[in-house]
Formats: sequence, C-alpha cells, structure tokens
Amino acid sequence: MKHDLNRSEIVATNRWHICYSLNFGGTESQLIALAETYALKRSSSVAFVSLTSSGYAGDLIRSLGFPVISLHLKALIPDIKSSFELFKLMRKSKVSEVICHGAEANFHGIIAAFLSRKKVRITEEIGVVKRSFLANLIFSIIFKMATLNIVASNQVFKSVKTIIHKNLRKTIILYPPLRREFTLDQPNSAFKFGSPYKFLFIGRFEPVKQLEALVLTFNQILIQYPHSCSLTLAGDGSLKNALVQLVGRLGLSDSVFFENSRGNTFEIFQRHDYYIQFSESEGFGLSAVEAWSQGLPVISRKTGIAFEYLHDSVNGFVVDEKQSLFACIERCLETPKHNYLKMLSASKLTVQKIYMINSYVEQLDNEIQGRFR
Repeated sequence: MKHDLNRSEIVATNRWHICYSLNFGGTESQLIALAETYALKRSSSVAFVSLTSSGYAGDLIRSLGFPVISLHLKALIPDIKSSFELFKLMRKSKVSEVICHGAEANFHGIIAAFLSRKKVRITEEIGVVKRSFLANLIFSIIFKMATLNIVASNQVFKSVKTIIHKNLRKTIILYPPLRREFTLDQPNSAFKFGSPYKFLFIGRFEPVKQLEALVLTFNQILIQYPHSCSLTLAGDGSLKNALVQLVGRLGLSDSVFFENSRGNTFEIFQRHDYYIQFSESEGFGLSAVEAWSQGLPVISRKTGIAFEYLHDSVNGFVVDEKQSLFACIERCLETPKHNYLKMLSASKLTVQKIYMINSYVEQLDNEIQGRFR
C-alpha cells in the first residue's frame, strides 16, 4: 500500500477524518470547511484520510497545515482487503478518534477502527439511504460497531431509522459545516436584478439530480417567455455529455451554460439570481444553504434541508404536486424587485437560523467529551 504521509505525522495525529476521496464534491466541501474550522481553533492533532486519491480538496486542506493521507485503495464494498490495509495503518498509529464520512468510509473505517480497538468510532451518513436488503444488513452491523452515528438531516435520519433502530441512543442529527467564505456577510458586487434572470444549479450531473427534466422545463419557459432567463449548470458527472448534447439539440446554447465549479463556487453564486435544486432526494443539500447565504432564493422540492427550512414565497419556491417546476420559474420571472429583496434578506436569515445553534466541530467535540471521556 502507498500513502503520502510519513510515520511521525501519523503518530502525531489524534483524530482522523476518513472519506472516499479528497477531490471535488459535497463531502470534500464539508471536509474543507472542517479544516478551516480546525485552523481557526488552532487544532493541530487532526489528519484527513482519503481511501483512494487526493486532488483539489486535499491540496487545499494541506495548505491549511493539516496532514493528508491518500491510501490509493480500491475501497469498494465489501472489499475486506481495503479494510485490512487501513487496519494495519491504524494499528501503527496513536489515533484514538476515527470519524468516517460516507458509505465507503463508514464501512472500511469502522471495521478498521473496531479491529484496532480505537475508542471513538463515528459514522456519518450524508445522503438519503436506498440500499438492498443485504447492504442494509451489513450496515446495521457497521452502525452497531460504531460508538456514535451522525446523520446529516431529518431526511437522512428517516431513511436509516429502520437500519439503526437498535442504536438510536447513539445516533444524532448534525448539519454539515459551511465553508467560511459563505458565513461572512459580504455585499454582492455583481447583484443586478432584472431580466434576463439568471438561474443556477451546482452539483453532480447524476440521474438523481433530474437535470434533463430541468433543461426541458427551461426550454418550455423560453418558448413561452423568450430571452427571459438563463440557466447555468456548474459541476461534472456521468450525464455531462448527454446534457451538452440535449442543450445543443434544443438550440439552447445561448441560454444554458456549463461551468466547472471547482474552487470558485462563491463567485458563481454572486453572478446569479435564483438557485434551483430539482433533485429526487437530497441528504442535506449544502449548495442550497450556500445559495441562501448569498441571498439567492431557492427553488426546490421539499427534500434535504429544504424539507425543514424552505418556505414558499419567503426564501424561495416549493416544487410539489400543487406547483410544478415550470410554475415556480414562472413565478420567479414575475416577482417584483421589492418582493425579491425581501426573499434575499429572508434567505440570509435562513442560514443564520440553521447554524445559530450549530457548530459542527464544537458539537462533535462536546459529543466526544460527554460520551467517551
């Protein structure tokens, strides 16, 4: 096994955050936010472990002064060899707190931590769980082996409740941390309300995000309201080529744009008026919170954090059986400036409500202190 961390650094770290990769994605954004928080708190005994590879997120975390381990494992489930390699590395270290983020990390990290008798073994489920009966059986054992289970929202909790029903006392809901640049109340120098209105999606181009339906809806909007709006799809994923081809076939190349969202999401938000999240399901929906932090009203189904905090006509518009995505976009186009400015203020207040009582690291430290000290 190859890894890019020398032994002295391994021995020196007390807490490991383990994930599948440290490239780009929702989990990686969360880990960058954690590293920023640790840096502000001047915490030194923390390392970040990627089961596979390290890229953008790993480089940024390193720049903040934290060790990053890339193990270059297959890390598939149930690849016990990967779990054993991680176990050997843990056994050589003095790490006592192992915090795992996402399915692969939960599986391999908890098995390795359990076998190496680490005192603190924490799982974190960040997405709505839809697994087979056998997978649920396996993860019920993983949750039992853990000493604490974190879920990212009430929606995630509901999806895993039947799996962890015997471990509810050691399960907590803890919202993912927000990157520091999204917590500062900065004026939007790019703000210019008016037609054409700029809509934005940021995330993975995967089937669950319903991006094809989103593009088709925008096509209908532009037929009925020519030159009224544009849509930016920022991110990457397995459906990227199919979406590019769809936009070309519909003749929308001058209205639907693609961007790489790595490293510049803050600036992208500031160039847009509304954020759209049309996913079938969301574990948390961090991009929606980031959008609210910049004053962008959110158009979404009631899923993830939107289930609890999205209120129609207050901080966005709700897509449901009574109100289609087309109708929500139409309402955006018809919203007068004074109402939009009210939603802008309400959006920022939403983030304050979500995080007023929540500091991920502080609550995590309190849980560990209260349960294991």
